[in-house]
Amino acid sequence: MRVYLILLSSALLLGHVALAETVIQHDVQNEEIVNQHDVQVDVKTTQDEAKLTEQFAKLTPDEQSVMEQRMDAEAKVKKNRFLLQTYRPNYLLPYYYTGSPDYAVYQGDIPDNQTLKNTEFKGQLSLSMPLWENVFGSSATLHGAYTQLVYWQLYTESAWFRETNYEPEIFLSTRPRRNWLVNYGLNHQSNGRGGNEERSWNRAYIDALVSGDRWVLGARVWAVIFKEQASEIYNADIVEYMGHERLLASYKLGENTFSITARNLERIDHAAYEATWSHPLTDNLSAFQVMDKA
Repeated sequence: MRVYLILLSSALLLGHVALAETVIQHDVQNEEIVNQHDVQVDVKTTQDEAKLTEQFAKLTPDEQSVMEQRMDAEAKVKKNRFLLQTYRPNYLLPYYYTGSPDYAVYQGDIPDNQTLKNTEFKGQLSLSMPLWENVFGSSATLHGAYTQLVYWQLYTESAWFRETNYEPEIFLSTRPRRNWLVNYGLNHQSNGRGGNEERSWNRAYIDALVSGDRWVLGARVWAVIFKEQASEIYNADIVEYMGHERLLASYKLGENTFSITARNLERIDHAAYEATWSHPLTDNLSAFQVMDKA
């Protein structure tokens, strides 16, 4: 009986040893499989990154883009600390036609009780300047900018400015990769009036642009800030009409440049669109045409 028990115990012991060896081999195999899987994942990740880089390279070719051409021109201006740079389009439109003016808004404010004309003068001045280059040793630049847009009832008996919008801003400009530009900014926009006629708001925004040799695509998104000091006082519904985003597409065909912008697409009934065309006449002057729907 004892011999049998000893043999049985030995058999059980050998069984445990064999089982242990099997478990060890299984663990080793699993570890090899896991290691192979990790290597495959690493290889796939590297391949995906390479494909993504290749796609970006195709999207923004090595040749100088239209955006980089402008940035090179601005770099030359930066050398003179007393010169300002153009920011948004600067233009004078002697003939600007509004199909359906909002007569009620200006009731009682028109000089000499004149009639609000459909035809008027429209102009924009937009300038910027670098305030701090290589911020904290980086390639980023801090800019200050100012834009003023005017609507002038020039063709009435007594010419008067129907609307003037003022827009100062400050933004940090970065270049995450070639032919890409990303701006992070704060701006204030107001018509400069007070009381019930005031229209103003403050925004924090991100503006991203990517460019090829003949085209530019852009997207700007924003959030309203400091509402208590501006938008909530007299125009709490301004976001409903102005939205949270603006999209841009521009293409250069020969010497002609065509651009389309769209705003507030999340509310189609309040969406706004603008199409522009420009053609250079001299080194510093271009013909400019704009059509918009707001």
